[in-house]
Amino acid sequence: MLLVSTDTTEGEVGASALTFTPGNASVPQTVVVTGQDDLFPGGDVDYEIGLLASSLDQCFHGMLGPGVPEINLDDEISNCPAGLDGDGIVGILDFLAVLDQWGAGDAGGDVNGDGTVDILDFLAVLAAWGPCRETCRDDT
Repeated sequence: MLLVSTDTTEGEVGASALTFTPGNASVPQTVVVTGQDDLFPGGDVDYEIGLLASSLDQCFHGMLGPGVPEINLDDEISNCPAGLDGDGIVGILDFLAVLDQWGAGDAGGDVNGDGTVDILDFLAVLAAWGPCRETCRDDT
């Protein structure tokens, strides 16, 4: 059984394959998946570990197993809350994100965290326009 991450920038599989034989077909095998640190705040990211059968038996060779869902938890603190797109620069894409979420309650464009995307979030984006400060890791 071949194992592959759908996003190796978020998580890597420790072994690229599992071997099943008639003698161990019903014995559980451990797979280690290691989340990758991206060093910038971008939120938690979903990805999957894909399973692909590789077998001499053509009835099974190439069959896809169900993907195993994974989540890479973000561990960085954003020093740039107005940088909504995570690129390290507050700019036009962040401005457009606020406009897209305008009037929504507790949405992605709620820069100031008051529960509504409104003029205060628009002003926060304008006030923070330009490069963000360096990102820090939350070691707590």
